[in-house]
Amino acid sequence: MDWRRIDWALEGDVKILILELGANDILRGQSIKLMKDNLSQIIEKAKARNVQVLCAVSMPDQCRP
Repeated sequence: MDWRRIDWALEGDVKILILELGANDILRGQSIKLMKDNLSQIIEKAKARNVQVLCAVSMPDQCRP
C-alpha cells in the first residue's frame, strides 16, 4: 500500500493493520530505500492512531531462488 493512501485505510475503528511487504514493490523495481521509507511512513501513521501493525512478507515467484 502506498503510504499516501494509509489515512483512508485507517478510517473507522481499526485495531490491527496487516501490512504485506515486498511483492508489488519488488516487481516494480523500486529501490530498497524507497520501500523502507514507504513502510516507515505507513507504520508511523498507524502507530499514531494506536493501531497495531502486523508485518507479513510475500515474495513473487520471480524473486525466489
